[in-house]
Amino acid sequence: MVSASDKKSILIAGGVIFALLFLIALVPRGHDSGAGAGDVDSYRRDCVSGVLSSGNVPPFCSDLATIKKKYNVDPLFLLSDQRGRMMQTAQYVARGDLLTEHDLKACVGRGECVDIPLPDNEKNKIIFQQLVDGGALTPELCNTMDVCKALVQAKLVHTE
Repeated sequence: MVSASDKKSILIAGGVIFALLFLIALVPRGHDSGAGAGDVDSYRRDCVSGVLSSGNVPPFCSDLATIKKKYNVDPLFLLSDQRGRMMQTAQYVARGDLLTEHDLKACVGRGECVDIPLPDNEKNKIIFQQLVDGGALTPELCNTMDVCKALVQAKLVHTE
């Protein structure tokens, strides 16, 4: 038999879950609220994919203030966020929470992880260890992230 206080607790928990789901539904897709809730998709198209495919940096992608004004996006936040998520994923692998590439892909599919170089060869072992250790942004690690490569090409980020 369910007591009155248990029913009340269940109703409160249900209300909290409903409120959280409602708030999640309000978050716009394709935008990163930490990046300024800007037009992340257009920034990635113009200033990341565009720069990497053409090799040219358009004027509106050549300095942080212009990017922030045009796209309402902080590219350094995007880079930091991606690197942080990669470090978290590397920690999952290092702890043994993700044992196979299939486990990693499933975690990425759930949105809990991001793709990272797995330590399956010498180069990837070095990059993987840098992620686990949380050290400096090295050229090798930067080369695994399109945002970083584009920022380096635009001379907005320098790696060690």
